[in-house]
Amino acid sequence: MSSFTGRRLSHFGLLILGGSLLTSVGACDKKKPKQEVRRDKKELGSVGSIEDLNYLGREACTPCHEDQVKAHSGSPHDESHLLQEKKTEALEGSAHFLTSVESEKSRCVACHSTNVKKNYEFKSDSYKTTIGEKHVSCEACHGPASRHVHFAKKYQELEKWPENIEFFGFSTALISHDSRRWFRAAKDDTARLIGVGSAPPEKTDEIASCAPCHSNSIDWGPAPELEKAVPAIIDSLVLATVNAFDDRYALSLLEETLYSPEGSGKAGAHTMGEFVQSSMAHAGVVCSDCHNPHSGVLRNPVEELCSSCHNEEKYENERHHLHGDSVEEVPLCVDCHMPKSRASGLVPRRDHRFSIPRPDLSLDGGGPQPCDQCHAKRGSSWAQGVLEHAFKERGEMPVGVAPAFRSAAQGLAGAPLLLGELFFDESRSPLLRASALARWALLDEHSLEKKFKQALFLAKKSDDVLLRRVAAQASSRLGNDERQQFVGELLTDPVRSVRIAALVSILDLKMGPKFQGAMERALLEAKAGAQYRADGVQGVVLLADIEAYRGKEKHAYNLFDEAGRRFPQSSLVYVHWVRALLFKDKGAIASALAAQALKKFPKESELLYVRGRWLAQEKEVLQALPLLKEAYEKAPPRWRRAYGYAYAVAQNERGDWAEAMAILRELKKSYPQAKEIAPVMELIDKKRGR
Repeated sequence: MSSFTGRRLSHFGLLILGGSLLTSVGACDKKKPKQEVRRDKKELGSVGSIEDLNYLGREACTPCHEDQVKAHSGSPHDESHLLQEKKTEALEGSAHFLTSVESEKSRCVACHSTNVKKNYEFKSDSYKTTIGEKHVSCEACHGPASRHVHFAKKYQELEKWPENIEFFGFSTALISHDSRRWFRAAKDDTARLIGVGSAPPEKTDEIASCAPCHSNSIDWGPAPELEKAVPAIIDSLVLATVNAFDDRYALSLLEETLYSPEGSGKAGAHTMGEFVQSSMAHAGVVCSDCHNPHSGVLRNPVEELCSSCHNEEKYENERHHLHGDSVEEVPLCVDCHMPKSRASGLVPRRDHRFSIPRPDLSLDGGGPQPCDQCHAKRGSSWAQGVLEHAFKERGEMPVGVAPAFRSAAQGLAGAPLLLGELFFDESRSPLLRASALARWALLDEHSLEKKFKQALFLAKKSDDVLLRRVAAQASSRLGNDERQQFVGELLTDPVRSVRIAALVSILDLKMGPKFQGAMERALLEAKAGAQYRADGVQGVVLLADIEAYRGKEKHAYNLFDEAGRRFPQSSLVYVHWVRALLFKDKGAIASALAAQALKKFPKESELLYVRGRWLAQEKEVLQALPLLKEAYEKAPPRWRRAYGYAYAVAQNERGDWAEAMAILRELKKSYPQAKEIAPVMELIDKKRGR
């Protein structure tokens, strides 16, 4: 799927979706004309501006929409506040609350209520949160209703409203289920989506409407008013007047903490990140095709729902589901393709990837094992044998993504090749491709470096928001001059989350005058987003990083210090503080800070490395060696080469040539293209008289 912005729904890579957890939802990355984020005011009618939209509450909807309100009453959305209260009560005082209880409550209420204003004040570390309605009500999805109600009263005598009023006066385009048409000819295996009259299926913001609460994503807050702050470059940028999903949110990638190697969500992951990987999203399916958005229940019983789009003759037989007449009860479609798992620790839900069971890829923590639900005693190896036999008759077994992500996590030599194949496969969703590129960037340089750069530039030019966002994040492998041009162009991307990602990616680089205007605007946007998120450690750290970049060192260090007090369990604060000091060539202070932080976080590899390098530089080699050794052993794949090299050089300085050569040989084997290794090996050989 591409992004959630741009086209009122931009398109999850296919017909209708878009964007980053949300992440991009799309499957194909075909060339499409770039879409502006701006929505002209006349689209919403001629009365006032978008900013005039006000929330009125469910009572304003009831007189005209009694059936919908009745269906909503008692639904999961209607009772969402009860679930939030249950979660809060169950989890208070537990490790689930990574920051303060008030911070977590604020995050919960944003999705479990309507018209929530967080109103966090950093200085006092306090909230003045306001809530319009305590449950998820009509305007949580449709948006403020004031203009809609105005037009409804004004044109109540007309059968049809004037054509210049789009979306019935709402800021969000949600068309009715009846306006979407799925058509399947008798010869077709699966239905396809066709447009209807003035409401074609791509004119729906449904996925973007659901995504903020049904995905894992970074919320950068409402778009800041920057027109007066940076007037010189306003005309060169497309400014968002509506907080479409991709503009405000950055969808989470398929990170190890949230997803299995095969892409199914772990506890705490939400549905959208799975759904946008699916062939359903690729085909244009949206949530309300299956779910009644008001009652929250399925529109029809499961088998009726599936067979309304999928040919029963092809799919409801033994050749497809592999369960013969001897089986007492053939499983439902969802039992195999949407196995249940438990998300957020409390609520069981089904896997929304709509995937083909792959026991082989699930054996090593790859995700849910649908076959085990009924065949636990036989085990996954047996189930895999059955499926392999079946696919031998039909053709090749579908290729999974687990081998690529698992090899990257383990730092295996074949990881770059597998990740590259996944990225360049345009039949994959943008979320999968972007996640592959991000993991690829975390690996050290390798023989496929040219391919990586090719992937980087393809991602930058993509119409998909998530791919462009990851292109910025992964650009650190480029040389400084090339990186300035590469990321500088993304600073003027039409989508705010991409601009912020571009800014964050170059806070370790001094930009030239060419991008000064765009850089200044992006700094202001990122600072506004960081302030909105300053009730969490990442928000405060970003604020400090920005202040350090702008030369306000005292303010930056005060922010780091305050973050350390408010979030004592986070090593992120000290890692970024040390980086900021090194950026200003304050190595001695950085080393002292690293030494202090290591008392609290003794296994943080970057702190070990910084402290060890400084000690080695100061000729305190005996003290440096154990630190550098541990940094090397604990190093993430991206830094293993650098940390190993520093350790080997320190061993050489000490005179332990055998240990130094052993490390260098290991590094040369893993990184044959690394030019810095051979000269050190030659120097050691000379010292040893060889």
